[in-house]
Amino acid sequence: MKTVTLIEVALDSEATPADLAGAISDHLHETYN
Repeated sequence: MKTVTLIEVALDSEATPADLAGAISDHLHETYN
C-alpha cells in the first residue's frame, strides 16, 4: 500500500526531491517502528 504512494510521489511531475524524501522517510518510519 505504502509503496504505491511512494511511486505516485516519484512520478508526480510536481513532486520535489523534498517531497520524495519525506514520503520515503514516512515509509521507513512505518516499516521499522
